[in-house]
Amino acid sequence: MRPTLALLVAMATALPAAPALADIPAWLSGEWRTNARLTAPDGARLRIRCTLDAASATQSDWGGTLGCATVQGRFQGQWQVAVSGTNASGNVVFSGTDDAQMDVTGSLTDTRVDLSSADGQGVAFAPGAEGALIVEMTAMGPQRLTGTLTFESR
Repeated sequence: MRPTLALLVAMATALPAAPALADIPAWLSGEWRTNARLTAPDGARLRIRCTLDAASATQSDWGGTLGCATVQGRFQGQWQVAVSGTNASGNVVFSGTDDAQMDVTGSLTDTRVDLSSADGQGVAFAPGAEGALIVEMTAMGPQRLTGTLTFESR
């Protein structure tokens, strides 16, 4: 086979596509607030007030700060997550009455981010109506809170 023909055949052969680097969806950047109730590990319903600020520094890095207050005290969580394709990994640091740090892994789609730690803590983010951000927590943070929060834009 002639070199030119071989080159044309090679170029025409479909190569498997490499996974694309995911862009952080725009709905994951903003400033929100909420007043809601979550469930504590003992089953008690706790009133919680929170603010959440998040932004992506690059197309594959996402970070933010969550500040909350309950009758049990105040806490703050800061996270930094790197995204590669549909995979996400990073860490979360909590400060307040109880300090904690955890590594998280999970997945990212255009409509949802799911993150969890090895000890069973989990959080998911999804876009809501009119710019809201839906946050689902499972045994999350120093107070191990569970429930769904709807954050409104501020």
